[in-house]
Amino acid sequence: LRSVTGVGPKSALAIVSAIGVADIENAVAQDADSVFRSVSGIGPKTAKLITLTLAGKLLGSGSGVDSELVAALLGLGYKEPLVLAALREATGNDQQAKLRSALAILSSRASK
Repeated sequence: LRSVTGVGPKSALAIVSAIGVADIENAVAQDADSVFRSVSGIGPKTAKLITLTLAGKLLGSGSGVDSELVAALLGLGYKEPLVLAALREATGNDQQAKLRSALAILSSRASK
C-alpha cells in the first residue's frame, strides 16, 4: 500500500485495520475500489489509484501460493521467480511443512 501515491503510513494502517489483507487482495483482483472508499480518509481517486497500482503486484488467490511464505523466502534473499516455483512444488499440510519443503527445494537448486 505504501507504494501507492497518496497513501502514507497512517492511511495504509487504517486500510489494513479496516479491511484486512485478504479482502484487500480480493478488492484489487476484482477492481472494487468501493471497498477502499469505505475507509475514512480514502477518497474515490485514491481508492481507484490503489486498485490500479496494486493490480499487478499482488499474488492472485488462485495462484495456490501463500503470500506469507513468499514474503518469508524473499526475506531470506531468494529471488521471486525461484521462490514461486519452489512453493508450487513444495509439499506439506501446513505452512511450516510447506516452508521446510520449499527451503529444501531452493537449497538443492542453489547447490547445482
